[in-house]
Amino acid sequence: MSGDPATEQNNCGASGSSTCVCDPARRAGGIARVCDRDAGPGTRGVSYALGFVVVFSLVVAGTLALFVAGVDLLSDVDRDGAVAAGEENTAVVHAEVGDMATQGDERRRMPLELVDAQIRLTDTETVELRVETGGVFSVTYRTRALRYELPDHDVTFVYALGHLYRVDERGDGRALSERPPPFEVSDRQTRLVVPVLTGPTPGSPTGIGVSGTGERELVALRSGSPASLTRTDRTGVDSILGQLTINNTDHPSVWVTALEATGFGNVTRTETGVRGRFESDRLTVHQADIAFALGGEES
Repeated sequence: MSGDPATEQNNCGASGSSTCVCDPARRAGGIARVCDRDAGPGTRGVSYALGFVVVFSLVVAGTLALFVAGVDLLSDVDRDGAVAAGEENTAVVHAEVGDMATQGDERRRMPLELVDAQIRLTDTETVELRVETGGVFSVTYRTRALRYELPDHDVTFVYALGHLYRVDERGDGRALSERPPPFEVSDRQTRLVVPVLTGPTPGSPTGIGVSGTGERELVALRSGSPASLTRTDRTGVDSILGQLTINNTDHPSVWVTALEATGFGNVTRTETGVRGRFESDRLTVHQADIAFALGGEES
């Protein structure tokens, strides 16, 4: 073994091997040759090619992941915007029609900003409300339902008998109350405001679809004379005992929530709907028959 580093450096460099390198740090006071014994003539080119394939694959996979995430994010943004617009529009319907039924107005105009929405009235009377007071008094109302549908997002808002609720058809089809009906129950008075949706007028929302964003005007029109009835306890001692029954509803659970929120007691499910009981000194029912027309232009 030579002790002259310069000589060893020359010998190392003269070896002619592309797979050997000279590393002065590997020997104290001298130079050692470090060789890759497994490497062949094309190994370095293969390594570069393999590295390029790995890096390219990672870039492509990352790009696809970002694209999918971006599409999902945009879809969620579109859905949130359409649902928010639906909540605002149907809240207007709930407030205006309920107020119209209470005040006895002949017409209410409701400008709506629709997003991917369809508005329609159900073809037949679907929901029934019955008020009974111990067999002494009974009255029944039947109504259609106004449906505000977002078919691209599996969400529907339903308005019937003054009650507005939302059905999320993505998943288990659960329904949640958005706005309770204008019912009020206390020990002094039971007061019910009952908008009965009788049907369409020419050009009304029997099946109007709006694609994208459209400014429309929903017009509520009174289709009959306002009716109001009042029952009071005649003895001045005993209060009125009665019950209210909602039948033929597709989502009885939301009516349970609605009746409990407005003061009814002993709210229970029945075979076809929901029943709640009341006890008060005075019973008042305001009923309004209402038809709808739809104005404005689709866009």
